[in-house]
Amino acid sequence: MKNIAIFFLIFMVSMSFLYLLLQAEIVEKGFILGLKKERIENLIANKDRIEIEISHLSSMDRIKEIATQKLGMVLPERTIFLAAADQKVELKGSEAAVAEIRNETGLKR
Repeated sequence: MKNIAIFFLIFMVSMSFLYLLLQAEIVEKGFILGLKKERIENLIANKDRIEIEISHLSSMDRIKEIATQKLGMVLPERTIFLAAADQKVELKGSEAAVAEIRNETGLKR
């Protein structure tokens, strides 16, 4: 009877120790998980910030402003479209006027 009581006592102490060990591991994993979630949130916020910066830096208004003010570029007065001789091209509006100017200069249409 005494042996059974000692065995039961050792068994209960062992189970209590195992339970505390598992609880400590669960708490540790929860802490690590919290750190990983925080890292993910920081990376997402950083990604969003970078996407906004890319959008701002690649805006056509900003590029036009830098080209004209800082680089001294000028906008063209008119645009001329050229087509290869063997291609048929439908011209509309100002494009037709450009094509007629080309014909007056003796170039093939």
